[in-house]
Amino acid sequence: SQFLTASLDNQGTPMAGVWCDEVDEGWGRPVNKLTRVLEEADRRLRAQGNRAPLFCFNNVRGPRSAASGHATAPDAIMHAYGYFMCPATGRGFGRLSTLHNREYRVSRRPFWPYFRDSELIIPCDPKTAKIKPLIPLYQRVLTPTEERWITFGVLIQGAKSIGHWGYWAYAKSRHYRFSGSCLRVGMGGAAGNRVGPYVLPDRIANMLTGLWDEIGRINAELRTIGPLVARSDVGYLARVARVRPAKDRRGDPAASVAALISGANTLVIVALNQNIDPGKSHQPTGPIGNPNPPRYDPVHAVVDVQLPEWLHQPKHIFSVSHDRIAEVSPKRSGQVLRFDIPRLKTSQIYVITSSDAVRQRCLARHRHMRTLLAEMARRKPVYYEKWDDTVIDADGPLGAVGWNPEP
Repeated sequence: SQFLTASLDNQGTPMAGVWCDEVDEGWGRPVNKLTRVLEEADRRLRAQGNRAPLFCFNNVRGPRSAASGHATAPDAIMHAYGYFMCPATGRGFGRLSTLHNREYRVSRRPFWPYFRDSELIIPCDPKTAKIKPLIPLYQRVLTPTEERWITFGVLIQGAKSIGHWGYWAYAKSRHYRFSGSCLRVGMGGAAGNRVGPYVLPDRIANMLTGLWDEIGRINAELRTIGPLVARSDVGYLARVARVRPAKDRRGDPAASVAALISGANTLVIVALNQNIDPGKSHQPTGPIGNPNPPRYDPVHAVVDVQLPEWLHQPKHIFSVSHDRIAEVSPKRSGQVLRFDIPRLKTSQIYVITSSDAVRQRCLARHRHMRTLLAEMARRKPVYYEKWDDTVIDADGPLGAVGWNPEP
C-alpha cells in the first residue's frame, strides 16, 4: 500500500494504469484496504489538479467475487477465460441467459478478460537443449476455432477488450503443474520453430502458428468494430429464431446471439455457434490434455433482430470478417430483420446503422487492418542469436526473448 501511494505521487514517472492481481484472494492484503488506498490517492491527486491512472482489478473467482462488493471499485474488471485455471467456459458461457451474473453486469465496469491457453508448456532438457515429450495435462493449445469461440463468447457477455496471458520463453521457467525445466511458448516467444537453441517439433510449431495467425485475423475484425463495441451496451434485441441442430452436445441451444447497442444509430449483431462440448478442465483427459480437439460442427442459424424506434430505417447493413466487409440484405417483416446463416462455422458479425460515417470509419479501419495482416504475412520472425536463458527471478529484469521483431 505504501509503495502504491508513493508511486502514484511520483510525477516524474507517471503511470498509465495500475493492474491489481488476485484482489479477491486475500493473501494478507484485504481488498477493502486496497480500495481505501486507491480512493485516498485519487482524492489527493485531484486536489493537486491531477487524476489517478486507470485501475484494473483481476479476480481469481470471477463473477462470484462480487459477493464482497469490491467489483465496483476499479475502472475495469479482469478474469481468466479458457480451460487452464479459472475456467469460465462451462454451461451458460456466451449466452444472454447468464449475462446478469457475469462480470460486466455485476460490476457495471468495462470487462477485460484474458485467455490462458494460447501458450504451451514444453518440457525441455537445458543440458542437451532438447525438447521432451509434452506432459499429459497439456498436449496442445487452443485451436483457431476454439480461440474464436471464446473470443466472441465473451463479446456477447460484455467484453470490451481481450488479452492473452503469457510468460517469457526460457528454460528456467516453471509452471503451476510441472516442476521440471520447461519453455512456456506462445507465438511471441518463438521464431517459427526456434526458441534459443531449442528446435520445436513440427506439430508444436504448426499449432502455435495456426492459433496465433487466427488471433491476428480475429484482431482485425474486432478492431474494425472496436469503437462501436467500446461505447456499446449488451441488449436483448436479437434472438435465435431457429437453429439446426437445435441443441448442442450439452443439451443447450446450438447457437447464441446478442445485439450490442452502440449509441443512437448502430447495432452490432454477434452470432455464435455453440455446438461444442469442450469437456472438463483440469483433467488429463480434458480439453487441453486431449491432443485431439473437441468436435465442433457448423450449424444453420436463423437470427431475428428487432429494430428499435430510433433505428427503424437503417441505411447500411453489412457483415465484417477479417478479409472483407460485405453489404447484406436480410428479410424484413415490420420492425424485424431476419438473417439466414446457412453455415455458421464459429462466429458472425453484422453492423446495422443509419450513419454513413459509421460505415466509412469501419471501412477505413478494415483497410488498415488488412494492410497490417498482409505485412505480417510477408514478414517472418527472425531468430535472435542473443537469446538469454539466465533469468531466474520472474520479478527481476526481463532477459529472455525468443525472437527479434526487427527484420
